[in-house]
Parts: sequence; structure tokens; C-alpha cells
Amino acid sequence: MDVIPVIDIRNGEGVHASGGLREKYLPVNSPLCPSSEPVKIAATFKHKLKLNSLYIADLDSIVGRGSNLDKVSSIKERTGMKVFLDLGFKTLKDIPENILSITDKIILSTETIADRKFVSDTINVFGPHSVIVSLDIKDGALLDPYGLFGISPAAAFDYFTNIGVVDFIFLDLSGVGSENGPGDALTSSLEFCTMKGARIITGGGLGKMDDIRKMFHMDVSGVLLGTALHNLNIGPEEIDYIRSW
Repeated sequence: MDVIPVIDIRNGEGVHASGGLREKYLPVNSPLCPSSEPVKIAATFKHKLKLNSLYIADLDSIVGRGSNLDKVSSIKERTGMKVFLDLGFKTLKDIPENILSITDKIILSTETIADRKFVSDTINVFGPHSVIVSLDIKDGALLDPYGLFGISPAAAFDYFTNIGVVDFIFLDLSGVGSENGPGDALTSSLEFCTMKGARIITGGGLGKMDDIRKMFHMDVSGVLLGTALHNLNIGPEEIDYIRSW
């Protein structure tokens, strides 16, 4: 099982996510990393925890208020980590032609997808293994502000698998930063979807080894961790153990 650390970037700083309430996120200042500088956070994940992949959400880009692409490029250049990047793309024309020089995986999130054909068009241009669809769950339902896929994560999952998506993130935005464990909507969706054979990464509320073990037993391929790493609840020994599963 993979452990993928998370950096949320806003106004050039790494911020601590909590419950999906982005306006209340505070700069990172943790026992693991006292700096909110994104490159320093990424380097800490790589050198202290020996992690080589990284999930980055550019919060400014997601809400349409600028971009932190320079920070993402610096992380990629200076750490060499494999990057999974959510820039809040809405349509194919939003994606720069050189995107795969900046990120290894393009994340397309139900929170921002504005065109039903967008995902299949992106797969046709960049290939299926360059694309991850993030099924964003908030308050127990799929976050789908454009009304394209309905409220059921499982139904959306079926739609995306049928058009050729092979990699998914199931992200419980209500649980991020809480360390309260996976929510009911997340686990019930996973029980249905992991039977279909797709590669699934999950995140939101995973704070303890028991939470991650539960995900492993549900055939999840990887976990997104932020708060649990910064608070030292999950350290190098635990990471090595998770990777052995």
C-alpha cells in the first residue's frame, strides 16, 4: 500500500486542511515541519519520511483566484518527487499543453469538472495513466456543483470506469484534518467500488493505523495523509509497515 503525503497550497504557503473549510486553513507549523514553505514541506516528506510521491492541491487555482504553479514546479525540480496535482481544471482548454512536465498525474475532481466530456477528452489527449479522477465527498454526498453525475459516488464511479478511467481518488472533504477515521459515506462507497478492480487512493480523516488498516482490508491501493504525518501519529516505522502490506 502506498503512503502519499498531502500539501495544500494557498497564497504561496502550505496550509493545514480542516473539514474542507478552506477559508479557515492556517499555515503549516507542525512538529514534523515548522515551515509553511511548500518546497521545505515536500523536502521534509522526502528526507525525513522517505516518501517519494506527493499530492498537491492548488487551492487558489481550484477557486479561480490565481495559481501557485511556480511553487509546484519548484517542488518537482528540487525534490524529484512524483506529483499528483489538482489545479481545479474545469474543461480541457484549461490544461496547459506542457502539464506533464510539471506533474506526473493530472487530477480531475468532481468538485470542478464542468463538462461531462472533459474526462474522456483528457484521457484521449494525455492517456489514461496520466489521469486520476477524484470523487469528492462532502456531507455524505458526491460534491458535484455542476450537476453532471448526481449525488452517489458509486454511480459516478461506474460512469467514469465505463469511459476508461483506471485511477481514482475517493476524498472525504468533510473529514480532512480531523483524524476521526473514514466517514460512513466514504466506506460504503469503497465497499462497492473496490470490487471493480480499479486502482483507488483514499483520504480524509485517516489519522491512525487502524484507519489505514481498514482501508487496506477494503483493497484500497494508497492513502493520502497530511495531519497524521505532521502530528507524528504516523512516522517512518509506521510508513514502512504500511508499505509492506
